[in-house]
Amino acid sequence: MAHAYFIAGEGERGIEKAEAFAERELGLSGRGDPDLVVLRHGLFSVEDARKLADIAVAAPIGERKVVIVSMTRFFHEAQNALLKLFEEPPQDVTLILVLPSEGVLLPTLRSRLAALPVATASIGKPEISEIAREFLAADDSGREKLIAKLVDRSKSDKD
Repeated sequence: MAHAYFIAGEGERGIEKAEAFAERELGLSGRGDPDLVVLRHGLFSVEDARKLADIAVAAPIGERKVVIVSMTRFFHEAQNALLKLFEEPPQDVTLILVLPSEGVLLPTLRSRLAALPVATASIGKPEISEIAREFLAADDSGREKLIAKLVDRSKSDKD
């Protein structure tokens, strides 16, 4: 069993899969369990990485703690700030990152994570985000507007 995992999936759906894994494989009772911590972030920053490290090193109430972190964007600096935590994880703590795609991970951090095993029965149809559905349903001019909006949004994140 690995100490850290990632799952590529859209926010809440990815969190649900991570929670199911924690319950099925690690014996946590699910929502309401104080040793199952779920953090939700849009943009995950260096400050968020520090907070995650503080949460991870706090002793579990029971035998094991699972920290699930969902994010839509993951700054490289934040990933570098997490390297020590993932190299030398606290005992009895499992970390699960929920990311939009595996491609956002730096190779140095990716090498310290295992892909979260997901039962094939629960996979079903591939997940498509709402904006992807909107894009696919739009005509050419609609698609151009969506692309312009996405490009403009990424510029505002100063990434």
